[in-house]
Amino acid sequence: MKIILQSLVLFVILGGLITFTSCGDDPPSKTQEEIQLELLAKTWQPISVELDGVDKTTDYSSFSLTLSGTAGSAPYSYTTSGRPTLSPWPSSGTWDFGTDLATQLVRDPSTADERDMTYQVSDTQFQLTFQFSGPGYSARTSNVTGTWVLLLVYNQKDINIKKGSFWSFFYFKSTTVIPSPPLSMCSSLHD
Repeated sequence: MKIILQSLVLFVILGGLITFTSCGDDPPSKTQEEIQLELLAKTWQPISVELDGVDKTTDYSSFSLTLSGTAGSAPYSYTTSGRPTLSPWPSSGTWDFGTDLATQLVRDPSTADERDMTYQVSDTQFQLTFQFSGPGYSARTSNVTGTWVLLLVYNQKDINIKKGSFWSFFYFKSTTVIPSPPLSMCSSLHD
């Protein structure tokens, strides 16, 4: 009986040692910059574009905004395509985070085209708000001064969630970023 008890204690101790020695160090936690870049560095397409509350979505049906960058290597870059003639966006440039990495961007920092922007982002949704004034870019022939609000998506399936639908309240009116609902729910509620 004594040998069985000693063997049992030995197995428990060895099992504990193996368990604790096989545990490696936890991977380093990501910085706020890395987290935000993972969310932002994508090609985004609009589902809603407004200038001073006026819907401009139709003008932006071919528009896309691609943000890219590597943490620790600011400024980052952006490119646009499908810009309409009436657009506050140059074809490409640089961007950086503002004071609050989770809500502020600066487009074309330290240039004459510098623009402060606020944003909300999730895995598939990106809302960008900014004030624009100035003479414009080569793709523009008209003045586009005013407050712009762009609601963009990364996942093509999310284009089915239009502004004003039931789910848009959760996506775009929330002050906190929330995950997307299951797409099966969205398609069944689609207008």
